[in-house]
Amino acid sequence: MKFVKYSHYFETRFIYAKATWISQTNEDRLTLFQKDYPNIDRGKMHIMPNYPPKAWRNHLKPWHERKKNSMVYVGSLAFESTYIREFCDWIKSQEYYTLDIYSYNFHLEVENYLNNIHDDKIRFFPRGIEYDLLPTILNQYSIGVILHKAFNENYKYNATNKLFEYLACDLNVWFSKELLGCFKYINSGSYPIVKPFDFLNLERINPYGLETAKNYKPRHYWCEDVYNKLLVEIEKV
Repeated sequence: MKFVKYSHYFETRFIYAKATWISQTNEDRLTLFQKDYPNIDRGKMHIMPNYPPKAWRNHLKPWHERKKNSMVYVGSLAFESTYIREFCDWIKSQEYYTLDIYSYNFHLEVENYLNNIHDDKIRFFPRGIEYDLLPTILNQYSIGVILHKAFNENYKYNATNKLFEYLACDLNVWFSKELLGCFKYINSGSYPIVKPFDFLNLERINPYGLETAKNYKPRHYWCEDVYNKLLVEIEKV
């Protein structure tokens, strides 16, 4: 821990001053970083979201080949930091949706809870999914859910990687209304749809007709577009 503390001190006192490029994943995080380190030149700071590669588009299935009202969650699991219990309880209470859960990073109590769910609408895959295989798995579904709670500032103002991974695979996205960083991506006029929900009051949701839109408009969130800006700066050096 002493080494970690020293490394952090070295980073903030020496490297930040020497760096020519410091990035955060969105505007909110950049603002918070500036608040913590007001003496750093604003010109060094950039926004670099964590987008997936364009090659993912090669794996997509058309909408008519996907199982309607099929939901998927991919990510870490803990009762303290996610609404996994509340969401599974809601899935069990109605007949309209199914939920597949992929995770290899989970607390023991969550694993016990999921393994003791005896409902054909919910399936748990404890080996998770390798990153490169995500598009081939996600394109089977119609809806991706983000179950994180806003249990700290990091999550509250973060547009999670899963948001862009789901959208890259043409999934509609449901997320907790606590996640303010996702709000700028809300969309209901075309597929893929992005909607916030109150995961503490899921019983108020009418499950029918939530995924309707007039047309399809693919979302272009590709890492190549982001990294090219950094490569240009590296080439200058």
